[in-house]
Amino acid sequence: MRLFAQGTMPSGRNSPRPLRRDRPARARDAAGTRLNLKKLTAADSKDVWKWRNDPATRKNSTVRRRIAWKEHQRWFRKVLKGRRHHLFLVTQKKSKLGMIRFDVRSKRMLEISINMNPEFRGQGFGQKSLRLACRRMKKRFPNHLQKAVIRKKNKASEKIFSRAGFLPAQALDKSGRWLWVRR
Repeated sequence: MRLFAQGTMPSGRNSPRPLRRDRPARARDAAGTRLNLKKLTAADSKDVWKWRNDPATRKNSTVRRRIAWKEHQRWFRKVLKGRRHHLFLVTQKKSKLGMIRFDVRSKRMLEISINMNPEFRGQGFGQKSLRLACRRMKKRFPNHLQKAVIRKKNKASEKIFSRAGFLPAQALDKSGRWLWVRR
């Protein structure tokens, strides 16, 4: 399903605002430990590839097949260079918790993809990371809607996006994919 985040309705301005790149975005978990959001780099490629090929990730992905390392490397280099892609690594202390990607789909639309490190799933980091990333991108793209495509049977993602302020908007097809949005 795809979702739009709360506070993401266009307000009339068309140009994105620049982000401060000198500091990572931060939030705190329930224990008060900081979550950090920083740009993904080429050094993170192998971790992202491993998380992407995790069986639970593949089960809930729009592309369910295993991704070969060389195919991933080509894709990763392309999205790191692309101006329409914004990839973030979520960390806590020295642990890599997951990644969040925003793709600019149009002048007023950002599509979100999130994949948490399997070691840290089910611990509440997904929702906190998603909220942190959405706030950061809202500052950069104040007039863009935020959406996500989530499979109907992907209850974990539905829960994460729902708690981050997204709502199911419409069924996309008979395979069970839904558009979720945050207003």
